Amino acid sequence: MSKFLVAAVLLSLINHGADLATAWDDKDFFRYCPASKCSKHGPEIRFPFRLKSSNTSCSMTPCMELACSDQDTILVHPSLGRCKVTAIDYPNRHMYITPLVFYSSPCPLKKLFSRSIPIDAYAENQGPCPDIFLEQNMTLVCCPREFTPSSIDVADSIAGPVSCLSNATNFSYLVDSSGPISILPSDCKVCSDGVVPIAFNSDLRSMYDDGPPPFKSSAERILSFAEIKLEWREMDENIPCLYCEQQGRHCAFSSERNQTFCMPHGIASN
Repeated sequence: MSKFLVAAVLLSLINHGADLATAWDDKDFFRYCPASKCSKHGPEIRFPFRLKSSNTSCSMTPCMELACSDQDTILVHPSLGRCKVTAIDYPNRHMYITPLVFYSSPCPLKKLFSRSIPIDAYAENQGPCPDIFLEQNMTLVCCPREFTPSSIDVADSIAGPVSCLSNATNFSYLVDSSGPISILPSDCKVCSDGVVPIAFNSDLRSMYDDGPPPFKSSAERILSFAEIKLEWREMDENIPCLYCEQQGRHCAFSSERNQTFCMPHGIASN
């Protein structure tokens, strides 16, 4: 047998072994990390998310944990706190949430700013789950009078006044934390101790490929106490889950290789 033929046979065996290893990885993932639900009509929970009570190897980060509370699916968001998850769109990396503070407080924003992240510490410490979700930061600003923004750019950086935090002598506004305070009237001042991250208005993302959508469109979702469309980031850029899901294949995770992979067509996740 020639050296070339031997090499070809060995290469074939190696490739076959790699295929078996991949299939075994898939089998292990389904065995230990099946899809689950908190209720019959609740959203399906699967990678990159996992139930808090499931195997820790089923996710790349604890920041993607979900929990069941009675029949509800719960996400503990870094700034919004406990949120009810009503739907998860895996192919587009979206989930729909309603912060429980919307139900429990007559002025949810007051509660949100009470647990805001200190401005001077934000750049150094964004908590245990930095950059998981696509968000903008808002600051609370107080003005002695109601005002009209001087330009479209300024108007896009401000939302309000916030009715439950305003009165005849004080008008509170939500302002994009990344913008200069100089865009506001000189008698306005920052009246929050920190910043609160808010989700991008994902419905407008496709219109702003070079950056985030206008701050105002995102902040008004908070002001109206509406359901929030939250977009999460890819955990592994080498094999993006978005690529798998848009091919009609589920995304999975190998704890041995510490990377994601696409599950073969026809293999169910539960």
